[in-house]
Amino acid sequence: MTDRTRPKVSIIAISYNHEKYIRQALDSFINQQTDFSYEIVIGDDHSTDDTVKIIKEYAAKHPDLIKPILRSKNVGIPKNFADTMNHASGEYIALCECDDFWTDQHKLQIQADFLDNNPQDALCFHPVSIVFENKEGKTGTEVFPDKKEFKEFTLVELLRRNFMQTNSVMYRRQTYKDFPLDILPVDWYLHLYHAQFGGIGYIDRVMASYRRHESGVWWANNAEEFWNKNGIKHLAMYRAALKLYGQDKKYKEVLYEPISRAFLAIANLKPSPEHNLLFEAFIKYPDMAAESIRHFLTDNKKIIEDKDKLIESDEAHIKKLETLVNKQNEDMQMANAALNEINDSRAWKLAKGMRKAKSTLTRRSK
Repeated sequence: MTDRTRPKVSIIAISYNHEKYIRQALDSFINQQTDFSYEIVIGDDHSTDDTVKIIKEYAAKHPDLIKPILRSKNVGIPKNFADTMNHASGEYIALCECDDFWTDQHKLQIQADFLDNNPQDALCFHPVSIVFENKEGKTGTEVFPDKKEFKEFTLVELLRRNFMQTNSVMYRRQTYKDFPLDILPVDWYLHLYHAQFGGIGYIDRVMASYRRHESGVWWANNAEEFWNKNGIKHLAMYRAALKLYGQDKKYKEVLYEPISRAFLAIANLKPSPEHNLLFEAFIKYPDMAAESIRHFLTDNKKIIEDKDKLIESDEAHIKKLETLVNKQNEDMQMANAALNEINDSRAWKLAKGMRKAKSTLTRRSK
């Protein structure tokens, strides 16, 4: 029997100092048009601006819809996410951080219908527009993911790269015990966690916007700043992903592609006298470091082997061209020999003499 008092979808929204953006986010949640009930569970991580004040304002207006969780101290993104999700009661979970927003009032209905009609899928997502509010030199919007970069949206591709924006996903709700609390990005881990229970569905419709701004979690002016800021937590996320998929040899090999790149990026950082991030990474994750080195060496060996094959192929192509050139030279030599033979023949000499005599007579007649 269906529990009609239980919301079908729980919107999980987390906030921290989002006073500038949260109204747009909350309005996009409240304006959803559905034929089912849903709830909005907001976990605020002890904001120091007016974010909490705005949350309370909206909760007072929509007490049956909005469930605020207002923390007395800052616990960090992973713990805030995990605890907020554990307060969800819906069959499905939709995510959105409060500096982003939804652009389609039918988003929840479309995604819930998709999961209802595709029981084999554990989650579904859609593309989002990226709004640039920063100094990156970009204007207008872009769409993520770019379908030209992906042949298909599979688990293997998700292990290589996160192609799902946080505010685009809807999950079948699971239990969230032993949630890793030292990881970033949290959303990538959540996608991988839910993908172990079924397929990944894709809806080709832009229904949300992701905002790029200087106070965002993933803002960085360059790669060095990014890895200094997030490198260890990034490796922790890979460690958590290996716990989910590392027993499968195929998935493990795929995972070590981005893991090796992460170690290489950290190795290329300039070590400071106070802190050597590469040393910390090797101390915390020695097995991952060793496997990454093996993977890196294997990849480089393959690159060298592929290069040798290419050289061999080029050499074979060069030899083929040389053969063609030699054949053309032989043909030219044969043609010259035939021409010389013609020039030396009596018939040619007779014809040549007749042409000369004819030319002489013609001049005299003039």
